[in-house]
Amino acid sequence: MTLIADHLAMRERAGAIVAMAVARAWKDSEYRRDLVARPKAVLAEEGFECPDGVGLEIVQDTPTAKYVSLPPDAADSTTSVSLVEQALPLETGRELRLVQSSETKWYIVLPQAPAGLELEGTPELVLNRAAAVENGWVWTITNVAAVAEAAAVALAVIT
Repeated sequence: MTLIADHLAMRERAGAIVAMAVARAWKDSEYRRDLVARPKAVLAEEGFECPDGVGLEIVQDTPTAKYVSLPPDAADSTTSVSLVEQALPLETGRELRLVQSSETKWYIVLPQAPAGLELEGTPELVLNRAAAVENGWVWTITNVAAVAEAAAVALAVIT
């Protein structure tokens, strides 16, 4: 593999781990509390690699606030604009909160479970895909075909 391919594979793996953690947090409130309190340690146990010297913080969506985590180079990134556009329009009375990762601090959004998503009895793969779509990782690390597939599966589960 090339250096670029290795980097992309690492990002896809990281996105999958985060999606699994989000899905698990939706189903398990104790895991959620632990994830929020000790994100770096909990995600490391799942195989997520966060470099030494980089802090990791979980920000949680609420019924009145939607977070979007921007990459460090957000000032001139079309990806960042795309992420913000995907969060809009917001429901009445809801605010958009932007957090920007840096070289020394990364933010991961813990979204609320999508409305209508049945958590009990739902296969983990479907939950993971819904979590990937909800937390934005899928938009920043995978190709358009994977996004379309994940969105279709998530919509099928929700409706």
